[in-house]
Amino acid sequence: MRQTLFGFIWAYSARQQITILAITCLSFPLVYAILEVPKQIINSAIEGHRFPEPFLGFELEQIPYLLALSCLFLTLIVANNAVKFVLNLYKGIVGERMLRRLRYQLYEAILRFRPRAFRKVSGDTLIPMITSEVEDLGHFVSEAVATPAFQGGSLVVYIVFIFVQNVWLGLVAVSLYPLQAWLIPHLQRQVSLLARDRVRNLRVIADRVGSSVAGSESLHSDATRAFHLADFSDRLHENYRIRLAIYKKKYLIKFLNNFMNQMPPFVFYAVGGYFVIIGELSIGALVASIAAYQDIAGPWKDLLGYYQRYAMSAIKYTTIIENFEPEDRFSDERFQEPKALSSSERSGGDLRAQQVTLAGEAGGADVTQVSFDLPHGRSLAVVGSDESGRGALLQAIAGLLPLTSGRVLLGETNLASLPEAALAELVAYVGPLPYLFDGSLRGNLAYALRRHQLGETGLPAAEADFRRKEARLSGNADEELLAPWTDYRRAGVDDAKALDKRMVALLSALGMGEDLLHFGLARVADPAKATDFIGRVLKARAAIAAEVAGDGELASLVDFWEKKRFNDSGSLLSNLLFGFPKDPDLEMTEIAADRALRAVLEQAELTAPLIAIGAEAASSMIRLYLDVGEEADLLGTRAPLGLEELEGLRPAVERYEAGGEAALDQDQRDAFLALALRLEPGRHPLPALNAALRERILAARRSILADPAAFAERFAFFEPDGYIASLDIEHNLLQGRLREDRSAARQTIGALVRRVVDRVGLTERIQRYGLDHLVGVGGGALSGHQRRQVALARALVKRPALLIADLGQAVDAEGVATLAALQEGSLLIGVAQAEQGESLDRSIALVGGAVVTEKPPQS
Repeated sequence: MRQTLFGFIWAYSARQQITILAITCLSFPLVYAILEVPKQIINSAIEGHRFPEPFLGFELEQIPYLLALSCLFLTLIVANNAVKFVLNLYKGIVGERMLRRLRYQLYEAILRFRPRAFRKVSGDTLIPMITSEVEDLGHFVSEAVATPAFQGGSLVVYIVFIFVQNVWLGLVAVSLYPLQAWLIPHLQRQVSLLARDRVRNLRVIADRVGSSVAGSESLHSDATRAFHLADFSDRLHENYRIRLAIYKKKYLIKFLNNFMNQMPPFVFYAVGGYFVIIGELSIGALVASIAAYQDIAGPWKDLLGYYQRYAMSAIKYTTIIENFEPEDRFSDERFQEPKALSSSERSGGDLRAQQVTLAGEAGGADVTQVSFDLPHGRSLAVVGSDESGRGALLQAIAGLLPLTSGRVLLGETNLASLPEAALAELVAYVGPLPYLFDGSLRGNLAYALRRHQLGETGLPAAEADFRRKEARLSGNADEELLAPWTDYRRAGVDDAKALDKRMVALLSALGMGEDLLHFGLARVADPAKATDFIGRVLKARAAIAAEVAGDGELASLVDFWEKKRFNDSGSLLSNLLFGFPKDPDLEMTEIAADRALRAVLEQAELTAPLIAIGAEAASSMIRLYLDVGEEADLLGTRAPLGLEELEGLRPAVERYEAGGEAALDQDQRDAFLALALRLEPGRHPLPALNAALRERILAARRSILADPAAFAERFAFFEPDGYIASLDIEHNLLQGRLREDRSAARQTIGALVRRVVDRVGLTERIQRYGLDHLVGVGGGALSGHQRRQVALARALVKRPALLIADLGQAVDAEGVATLAALQEGSLLIGVAQAEQGESLDRSIALVGGAVVTEKPPQS
């Protein structure tokens, strides 16, 4: 990276800066001409006595000549502002490309850090440097040449024009203010909205950087650097698109402001000159008005401000660069594109550690001259405490730490000499605290297969070319995130479906099959894409219903949907509709405003009672969760609203308690009605929901089912042989709701559902839907054990010749044996106790970074 700000500017934008300088110079003749034409107007058109005067080959009398020169003056103004518009827009584009380049270079520098480098510099420090702190540098890059050139030139030739002292000229001066007062704020509001989108996108960029920092081990061991760079480039492109739109509108505002502010001089010369000619305005007054606009302080002030900004920007640039060039980083050779590995190299070979020595890591012991041999396809347990040097040794073998001396050979290949991509072809590494990237299980499991773009994006050719062009002009990766990235060949499969099956098989073998099934039951299936699957679901539904009907204890745990019965476990909306909205993301306020539904509620005289139920429920929840606050942690399971929503309802509740429904406005009534429709009698106490009101709800249901066509576009109804696409698989299997007042319902009925889906051959298919489960940031939506299972499956998916897993005490002997059975090549596992690795072929024990005991290989 360039060490000085101007070194960076000149290295990557010299041609663009020269272009900016050339455009700036074009404005100087225009500025001079704008000063010259008024002089001609005064001397030749206003005070002149020899007419007609020649103008562009025509002979003009005095007034036509005056108007012609005035029109020429207007043309010069438009041309000058057009040059400024082009200059400002081009400066903005150059500045944004350079800012995108700088951010990309800083992010690329982060991807060169060795994992241990993040012990010295935190992601919390690096993230704002890439996102917010470099923002001003981009602006400075755009003005690095243009501001001193333009303001310096303007300081010599620039004059501020006309201020009117005559009443009529004064009216002309203010005549455009109403238009400016409407038009400029309108355009500025659009700029503000775009600025908001830009802030949101920068937050996403910050998340990307944070994920790469936290997941550094997985990133390097799986060689997915190119994927991350393409992902980051994609976010930078979105930021560029927003900023380009901002620049267009911003400088259009400036253009219009300048144009409107300089329109009056055109009229001043024409009208003022006319008044001078007819004797109603003196030539001195007109000249004085023109002179009043002359001001050279502005350019001088801007030059001073420029040099002030330069000093601050240069310091900031140097400070930022220092943080992104630590000593402990991978060399450029690490990221060279490797030559293709031969089949024998790809299969691995014997693993030989020869006198491996490295400095202590994170307070652990030095690793001193560790040697061992591991025949191809065999397994080895490295036993030792966290302070024994076990973790450092395994990371060094995986290529994440540099060796002080010694070497590690896989077959005849020195692992330390391999580029990262080639190393990732052979070796997979799983650390003690594996990191999962925000997204689905499927995305995390396929992560190690995403090293390079494998096909076209599918975007229109013009858009794809534009994105590639901008990426190259900004020095970014031109690989596209929207293109195919998953290398099925590395996983030993042919397509996405086969890869899903392999993922499910690996997770199930590692003990996560039940969890995956649970995740899948909570997903939504599209009937149009899975007709055979839906048929099996309906078959399983019938089997579940038959088993429940034949067992009184099971029957007490489920409320099935029946047309003539009120379902206490369902929401009031579902009880009204005997169905569910087709769009699961539809806001309840939108549902409550549905005209057909409101008409049914009015006809059944349900509107007022439901508003009362909603108001009473809101009042109770505010007292319980906001005023008392002790049980606010129950909001996720017991309350249908969040804390902010409840706080927003407080004024409406106060008005209702003071004056009843009559005191509410229409929006507040709608809010209480929407809340009531969310409530579930089995979960939320509803004292007002008596038998009579339940019967009226059932009567409204009958009215809806009598004319289903009026609701069919927005709602789906429960049918014995129907499948509601917006409901998850579990609720479609049951076509009912679990009893919330029965503690055993979830476990008992869950076991029944799992038995039935397994019997009808649905388990694996539902587990594949479970691959869509979102793991949360860093895998936060999973337990620590589940994160390790996913990380191990991720490593196994790419079929490495050598799998290295540092699991410490987090795995038992059975888990070690399972992992050994799944790994097709050699296996190196770090454990805390020798008993954990008894099933492996051999083991070595470390104490103080040296081998103290060794179990000989099993015959």
